[in-house]
Amino acid sequence: MNNQEPFEDFVQTMLDVIPNARELLTPPEVYHIPRGIDPAGRRINSIQDALKITRTMDWLPFTQLVNGSGPNQRGRYKSAYQKGNFTETVIDGIWAALTSDDPENYQTQSLIQIQSYGGQINEANDDIMQNSSVAQRSSVLKWQPQTYWTEPDEKTDREHARWIRNLFLQAFAESDGIPLDSNFEGCYLNYPDLDMTYNRGLPDEGKNPYWRKIYFPDDKIETRLRNTKRHWDPLNVFRNEMSVPLTDPKATKSA
Repeated sequence: MNNQEPFEDFVQTMLDVIPNARELLTPPEVYHIPRGIDPAGRRINSIQDALKITRTMDWLPFTQLVNGSGPNQRGRYKSAYQKGNFTETVIDGIWAALTSDDPENYQTQSLIQIQSYGGQINEANDDIMQNSSVAQRSSVLKWQPQTYWTEPDEKTDREHARWIRNLFLQAFAESDGIPLDSNFEGCYLNYPDLDMTYNRGLPDEGKNPYWRKIYFPDDKIETRLRNTKRHWDPLNVFRNEMSVPLTDPKATKSA
């Protein structure tokens, strides 16, 4: 079976079996053939038409739309590695977030996902750690709080940001809203969360020059990543606000 047979089977089934399929075919999140019409307004009548459209889309629309996660949404995402017990403070913070007043139904897609973690991940020996970029090796649970919405307006953005920030402020009140203490081992860098670059996780509190410690409690790993960055990208061409820096912010501040 070639790699496009599942696609062809799906499209042909929709075209042949479902009445008015060309009008009802509405998965912009799957194959970008909404209402059987391509982005230029041309009718899609065959598998060949659909294949042509998917092969001529720009990279960003294709990445956003040709996936199984549903329509594009706005969202916020946080993370935390948990290595100890659920303290009363943490439980109270979770309860407050899940039972908070929401009269305008902003939080219909807000959740706190906590999954098992650890096992062999926590058995890494010195050889593995010398070649790893993952510092968290003592946790048993991994948090993935999430909130999603579709309305692109400031009030809705603000309400969702408030909900997920309050969760961290309350659950981690004993460590200034940051999951880095005796029971938590920081956050996962590949879930970008600019809040963690600020004091107490709040933009109004100003930047925290030591925020990378939240993601890399092990200084050796951060140093190794920084050395790799300097070797392959000495001009810092590939960067974002949470990229590995070329220099150690702690050293720059002390100097």
